[in-house]
Amino acid sequence: MDERLNPLFTPWKIGNVEIKNRIVMTSMGGTDLFGWMEVNHFDKVGAKFLMEVAKNNVGLVLPGCQPVYNPMLGQWLHKNKKMYDDLAKWMPEFHKTGAKLFVQLTAGFGRSFTVSEMMETLYNNKALRVLSKPFMDFDKITASASPSENRWSDKLPSREMTKAEIQEIIDSFAKSAALLKKAGVDGVEVHAVHEGYLLDQFTLKYVNQRTDEYGGSLENRYRFAAEIVKAIKAECGHDFPAIQRGFQDQGPAAGRSARRGLRGSGPGYGGVGDRREILTGRGLRYAQLRQRHL
Repeated sequence: MDERLNPLFTPWKIGNVEIKNRIVMTSMGGTDLFGWMEVNHFDKVGAKFLMEVAKNNVGLVLPGCQPVYNPMLGQWLHKNKKMYDDLAKWMPEFHKTGAKLFVQLTAGFGRSFTVSEMMETLYNNKALRVLSKPFMDFDKITASASPSENRWSDKLPSREMTKAEIQEIIDSFAKSAALLKKAGVDGVEVHAVHEGYLLDQFTLKYVNQRTDEYGGSLENRYRFAAEIVKAIKAECGHDFPAIQRGFQDQGPAAGRSARRGLRGSGPGYGGVGDRREILTGRGLRYAQLRQRHL
């Protein structure tokens, strides 16, 4: 083996969690542990795939992202206790491989929620909107930092999230993380400030026009994401890793800079700084991260 690759097979730590090497499988579609756009459950097929990945010497495994609020049927991730019990029974076998597991949690999609023609029809027909609400509440799942058009459709607008809805999501992150910790999961990743998803929308000036504590200054625009990390730490303890997936620089027009990045929110707000040197493969990253925790 090329000696330049030797560092990939050295251990490293995120907080107190030691990872046997620097090979990381990051989250990707079809690898969820609790299902995707369906009734939440412990997904045995997804678990089988993740187990095979771990057996092939991947040091850190991150399943596909799990919305704390499932767009389908309006399910909160922390309310289905059985799937965490099933996960707890599976984790000892996973850990026998020597790998560690971090579960990626997401606040959702906001104005980036993909909208089909059928969804447009359901939303714009008042009777159908009422009938479909128990299955897919478009008004709730597409809500964003401020009123705006949907990224994919001009026929299904996004309204502004209320502060109560923001707090509800923060609370669910904390409760879900606590259940994952209890089940034996080694850490969580907050699917946060990148690629135009909901938490990203709050950080962007051109989307976030709020005048309350979640809008305006850089600190305010990062407040939602930072409060999620703080809530997880308060619920799970300082030593439980809660990392954030960051972003690429979108330039000054976006209202942020990669040089400031998550550090710009400041340690007092749970800012998480990381450095990633990445060689990207199909779903795998050979990564070196330096994580600074609260």
